[in-house]
Amino acid sequence: MKINIEKLDKLLNKIIIVLCIIIVVSGFNFFLEYKITSWTYEPDPDSLLWYISDQDYNSLSDRLLRYYHNNPQGQLKECLAVANYYKNTAFYKMHEEVGNDEKAKIFLDLMTENIRDMGDLSFAADDINKELGVELALPSY
Repeated sequence: MKINIEKLDKLLNKIIIVLCIIIVVSGFNFFLEYKITSWTYEPDPDSLLWYISDQDYNSLSDRLLRYYHNNPQGQLKECLAVANYYKNTAFYKMHEEVGNDEKAKIFLDLMTENIRDMGDLSFAADDINKELGVELALPSY
């Protein structure tokens, strides 16, 4: 059996060209996906209030805490406090159930701080406590 070097060379050249095209298209796709995910998302307080009114605190936490702002103001700060309260309450309950009182106390202090920052949305603390099965008498501000 004789192998035709010219045919093999042409076949390899075509394979290399196809692979190069695949690499360029993949690189372009990666660049587009990177640009889309790196855009800054500005949470809208009105859409965040929808999660609170629907008592969907887990989705609120997912959406808001992913795009945390360094210095939120007004209603955005209150929504962030609700999201943090949900997260801290879940951690508090977890540590309380396993008997880790030291860490539970840390999260209890954070919960108290979150209630202070909730402002008009402090009613959500009771809903979150009921949802997570936490029985606490936290101060209201």
